[in-house]
Amino acid sequence: MWKSAVSGKYKFFFWLLIRDRLNTRNILCRKNKYLEDYTCVLCQQGVEETLGHLFFACHFNLQCWQILGIQWDTSLAETEMILQARQHFGSQIFREIAILAPWCIWTHRNSIILDGGILSLDRWKFSFKSEFSLIKK
Repeated sequence: MWKSAVSGKYKFFFWLLIRDRLNTRNILCRKNKYLEDYTCVLCQQGVEETLGHLFFACHFNLQCWQILGIQWDTSLAETEMILQARQHFGSQIFREIAILAPWCIWTHRNSIILDGGILSLDRWKFSFKSEFSLIKK
């Protein structure tokens, strides 16, 4: 992760993600923070927004990962899941994609919650392409 070509803010975000330290709705609930709703805004199926659901099991995000050609074996521990996906992906840019895609998912989620944005796979793709174009190789 730290050898990735993405900027530091993305690396730090990914570090928080793999340490389960992002303020998902589930974590806010565990911290006794009141929200009107603790469910995932991306799949709208009434599933609690946990880190695992938000980034690896949500229907919307499965579509994002499918577009990128990455499949996750959620039966594995996170580290093993990432290593296996990297091996199957078979490209040098896996790190950058695996860091930027969740960032774009997170910012898309936040725009829906905080700014009243709409759920849009096209908006997510545009955001991912924009962020990916900023990588200095």
